[in-house]
Amino acid sequence: MNNMQKRMVGGIALMMVAMSANAQTPGAKQTAFEVAVIKPATVQMPGTPGVFIGLKVTAQQVTIGRIPLGKLIEIAYGVEPYQVEGPDWLRGSQDAEVFDVVANLPDGATPAQVPLMLQTLLADRFKLTIRKSSKAANTYALVVGKDGPKFPKKEAGPEVDGFSRLDIEVGRGGGQIGGAKLSQDPKSGSVLIEASNPGGLIAMLTSLLQPTPVMDKTGLQGTFDIKLQINMSDMRSMGPGPINQADMAQQQKDVVVAALDKIGLKLESQKGQVETIVIEHLEKTPTDN
Repeated sequence: MNNMQKRMVGGIALMMVAMSANAQTPGAKQTAFEVAVIKPATVQMPGTPGVFIGLKVTAQQVTIGRIPLGKLIEIAYGVEPYQVEGPDWLRGSQDAEVFDVVANLPDGATPAQVPLMLQTLLADRFKLTIRKSSKAANTYALVVGKDGPKFPKKEAGPEVDGFSRLDIEVGRGGGQIGGAKLSQDPKSGSVLIEASNPGGLIAMLTSLLQPTPVMDKTGLQGTFDIKLQINMSDMRSMGPGPINQADMAQQQKDVVVAALDKIGLKLESQKGQVETIVIEHLEKTPTDN
């Protein structure tokens, strides 16, 4: 797998981390971890032997491995990178502040409450303050092609709403979220997205095509058997040295558009309003454990 493919797969893995923290399940609201230890770490590529990169939640503990500070904010507030306005240093991949976190959950807490606890942690230890806003932005509209969708409709199963059901292991080849399942072949870089509704497909496409968000304009209602095979081996290697982000983004779009065409869907560029969070204050270094 070339460097471009590794970055694309890595982006998917981090997107699944953010989704895993935002699963919606019932339970009494908890607003803070009992104890949290934060340690600086170093940037690593997903799949590095012996290195945990991601987020694990057990009944007693949350473990976060080598997650950039910007990604922690996205997980906490359930947003994508394009929805965060903050300091330039938060975005630099080489200079990103990366951390390991081990936090104890209070009795009775559920995975759905982890984002709210992360918000408290970021406010207490990194002095994060934000305000909510919105902005006009370039977006992609996912629409049905002229010959209609090329995937079958199926009988509705158990109702799936947003992030209400989750079965995921980050860094182990894929995961499942809401109405979509992702699997990947690390050797070829091929990614398969299986979705039961356009909404599940949209969440994953947005991560692949960031910073441009994807909006559902298909008008499709009901449950489907959607299988989107994205062959990242079609992306041309840019070789060693700095990667031209604009060229990389265009190549990612090209392979996604080609994959969508095979299932009767396409992307259209348009203007739209997106909700954002504006970072008013944030410290690079957390207060002592």
